Amino acid sequence: MPVTTKYINKDAWIDSYYPNYNGGTDTFLNISGYTTRRQRAYCAIDIPDIPAGSIINSARFAFYVDINQAPPQPHRFYRTTSPWTELGVTWNNQPSWSANYIDWTRPSYLGWLPEASRPNLASLLQDALNAGQAEFAFVLKHRDENLTNPTVGYQHRSREYAGASHDPYITVDYTPPTPPSAFQALGDGLVWIAEV
Repeated sequence: MPVTTKYINKDAWIDSYYPNYNGGTDTFLNISGYTTRRQRAYCAIDIPDIPAGSIINSARFAFYVDINQAPPQPHRFYRTTSPWTELGVTWNNQPSWSANYIDWTRPSYLGWLPEASRPNLASLLQDALNAGQAEFAFVLKHRDENLTNPTVGYQHRSREYAGASHDPYITVDYTPPTPPSAFQALGDGLVWIAEV
């Protein structure tokens, strides 16, 4: 089964307290469920080289955590279903999301998340592939976004962080579609049609 590493090629964070702010050039992404200052992160990867019809076995999202202010917190991922740009997305114009989502509990950890703790976005990536999209884009948010404690957020490094050693990425393990048979049924017999 092929395994490929896909580096995030656009990311930004947005803030309900500053609804026209765009964090597309920041070196970090903030996520918070504080009710008066909700923060969400948007990310995307290109997927045109994953063949149509493939089965996504796993898609582990890896990122480097800089600030972690709270005990483990419930978070949620959605696939975005309308366009957004790295330098244009804001709270006021954020895209639509899929009905499907993935729940994930963020651990209390600084640095690279251990592999076993990395969120697996396989089902959302599968949806993007099945929809024929050349890009898999998603949003990460706190599950609740109605918390009264301001210290419930965390921060991880974006693709703009200096150097490439801490760039966020997704490791995708997939099974390509089965190639067509070299034989084609014709009446009661088989006819050789191609080399595979």
